[in-house]
Amino acid sequence: MGIDHPSIGRFLGELKQAQKLQDHSYEQCLAGHPAPKKRMKYEIADQNILARVQMYGETNLMEYLRGLAYNLSWISKWIRWMKKGEK
Repeated sequence: MGIDHPSIGRFLGELKQAQKLQDHSYEQCLAGHPAPKKRMKYEIADQNILARVQMYGETNLMEYLRGLAYNLSWISKWIRWMKKGEK
């Protein structure tokens, strides 16, 4: 929202606007329009997670879950690092 302490009315207005945008995007997908291109960091994250999911059954459950957890924690650290650079 860009402000530190919004009123509840402003917060709800912004929330409604965000919901409208999501609804519009969803309707566009249902209508057959292509989804917007993902950012590279999300493409890489999707590839890493998909690779781990496809390995299900090749390792024991704990190793599988540990690998997924590692990928998710790595992604969140990378996103925080990227946001620091945007400031």
